[in-house]
Amino acid sequence: MEGLIPLNFVAEERSVNSEDWFFEKVLRKEADKLLLAEENPRGTFLVRPSEHNPNGFSLSVKDWEDGRGYHVKHYRIKPLDNGGYYIATNQTFPSLQALVMRTA
Repeated sequence: MEGLIPLNFVAEERSVNSEDWFFEKVLRKEADKLLLAEENPRGTFLVRPSEHNPNGFSLSVKDWEDGRGYHVKHYRIKPLDNGGYYIATNQTFPSLQALVMRTA
């Protein structure tokens, strides 16, 4: 089968948009709702664009604590001037994918 599709339906291989964990149009409240779904176990996560930093991202992770139950923790992923990313300044990563593989 051959045909054409709109360019905006295609994500460049190895780009953030091609990752299953990247949710380009999800805001914090929707991330909470998605992650807190019963079928998602503790540790389920997603990455989304930051609502506060146009070049940054947020890592949202489902967690559990006694007295609090299931909840979602949000971590700011900040960009570096050299193109890398970090959550904590003592550990930087060359790409968003590398940060997620090491952190999540």
